[in-house]
Amino acid sequence: MLGFNRLIGSIKDTWDEVCEKQDFPTLARGTVLRVELKAPGSMKFYHFGVYAGNKKVIHFSEGVVKKSSMYEFVEGNTDWVDGWVDVMKFNIDLPFSSEVSYKRAKSQLKRTDYNLLKSNCEHFATWCRTGQAVSAQAFGNETDVFDRSISGALINIPGVVSKFNNKLKMNKSRDIIIDNIVDI
Repeated sequence: MLGFNRLIGSIKDTWDEVCEKQDFPTLARGTVLRVELKAPGSMKFYHFGVYAGNKKVIHFSEGVVKKSSMYEFVEGNTDWVDGWVDVMKFNIDLPFSSEVSYKRAKSQLKRTDYNLLKSNCEHFATWCRTGQAVSAQAFGNETDVFDRSISGALINIPGVVSKFNNKLKMNKSRDIIIDNIVDI
């Protein structure tokens, strides 16, 4: 009976730890974040950014790489439920630490050469984290641009396309609530 009680105690401790991590999720600078957006008069798409600490995100938006609050980053989210954002993971060996990824993102602030197929927010975020500027949403287009220095749709067409063009094997690892983020 003692073994059974230990097992139950271990399960409870593990459950409490999981709940605590979900209630106060830690997030390192350099982590790639994603949110589903819908611009007025356009289809849904995924918007990517790199976590900069202190509930700020560096992202390629409105034609410029900028640092914004998490709330500005998710502005226009189609499925806004209590402030959740997606934390992305890569199923490849990553060449950079999270901190180096953050520094790469910071080095691109004020960059203005946005191009939907060759230099978009996903190209930017994947380049910061992996060194490869790839956008699965842009049909798997890869670019070296960072190395140099269907209206009204009900579904996320670029998101569907990205499932077939996911060279970096990037997937959502978890959802987090913005208000509960704790910096590592």
